[in-house]
Amino acid sequence: MIGAVGARGMSGPMPMRPPSPEEMFQRVDTDSDGQVSAAELEEMVANGPAGGASASDLLEQFDTNGDGQLSLEEMQAMHEAHRAEMEASRPDSRYQMSDLLDLLQSDEGQDMLKQLITELMAQFEASSSGAYAAEQNSSLVDLQG
Repeated sequence: MIGAVGARGMSGPMPMRPPSPEEMFQRVDTDSDGQVSAAELEEMVANGPAGGASASDLLEQFDTNGDGQLSLEEMQAMHEAHRAEMEASRPDSRYQMSDLLDLLQSDEGQDMLKQLITELMAQFEASSSGAYAAEQNSSLVDLQG
């Protein structure tokens, strides 16, 4: 993996982030003529995830001036539409967190938590010098209950 020097001067892997619309445009516009042709769009679609829209579908939807190519502005609109679609398909984490909290507050959730703590402590004992004795495990679990 390629390292990078961060703001604090530490090296490490660069964080992954999706390309900006401008970066994507530059990558797709392989002949650098300032337009994404149908052929360039076909190549982008061919190298993208399976099951996505076809190049002709994308041109039909986002080629607003009808010239058979996508300008930077049209690619930005395509990027924004894709971002909005992804955002809409993402589950609402507030509901997931609420469900998790409800589970943890139930008797079933408490039992699951006690079992998990017991298993984790057993793994710790097996891989360490045995600093925790079995009676300490049970008292830790009792503290959780």
